[in-house]
Amino acid sequence: MAHPQAKTLLIAGATGNTKRLRGTSISRRPLFHYYLRLRPYAVPLPTFAFDISHYLFAEGFVRDKTVLDAATGKGYGAYHLAKVGKARRVIGVDLDEEALNYARTMHQVPNVSFEKMDVTCMNFPAASFDVVVSFETLEHISPVLTPRFMAEVVRVLKPDGMFVISTPNRPVYSAISRTRGHINEMDYAELRDLLSDYFAVCGFYVQGENWLVHLGAKGPPGVTARAWAVLMSHLCWLRIPLSHSAIGRWAAERRFARLLGERRVCPASSPEDVRGCLILLAVCRNPKKSC
Repeated sequence: MAHPQAKTLLIAGATGNTKRLRGTSISRRPLFHYYLRLRPYAVPLPTFAFDISHYLFAEGFVRDKTVLDAATGKGYGAYHLAKVGKARRVIGVDLDEEALNYARTMHQVPNVSFEKMDVTCMNFPAASFDVVVSFETLEHISPVLTPRFMAEVVRVLKPDGMFVISTPNRPVYSAISRTRGHINEMDYAELRDLLSDYFAVCGFYVQGENWLVHLGAKGPPGVTARAWAVLMSHLCWLRIPLSHSAIGRWAAERRFARLLGERRVCPASSPEDVRGCLILLAVCRNPKKSC
């Protein structure tokens, strides 16, 4: 089963400010103003753009569904799936009590709730959810506990349930970043083999081209490729302060649109398709239901 618009999906891309997904108009402006509502800006603007783009992709699967957001963090993705994706109910779980308290305070809507829970040992009854989403979670779970996480997702999914997951593409991501807490990054083949043991994998997608690979940038003589990548990535992600002035918000909004445009999601069917891309996404079905 492919994404409703897998061949043309380009989230708020450079060619336009709006895309339609399952009949819903998605503009950069409401998302940016939603970010401004997260005072005191709980996450940096690039991080927010990166995270919310995953949920923009997933919202095409959640209409009228009961959804679990595993490792929800500060909860804005769960809120988005409920408000824009029109999910019937969304439950976000996480182990970070501070993040959960923030989520409960900021996202007080009837069909969204948050619970403290370990994703490798959840307290939900079997077959509780139509859809489980888990973005940028797998790399934080040790290889020893990864099978337990997968087994828990299978357990809480309904027989025809869907699992949408993302994780960094190790060959590219590790070349430009060493994020604290990443203990289990995978490449395309490893992720494919892992998911195939538990689910019917309906499709792989890639997101976020590594601009150094795309442009063929090598850096000056005598500077290693990794050092150059780290330096340029830090320069690239400098934050624009969000002041109350019109020009400050205008500049930040334009930057937000550019950041979203860089996070285009495209189908992938082979290792060649993932070369140079930062993030791997997969859409899976409970093995009792074929794609």
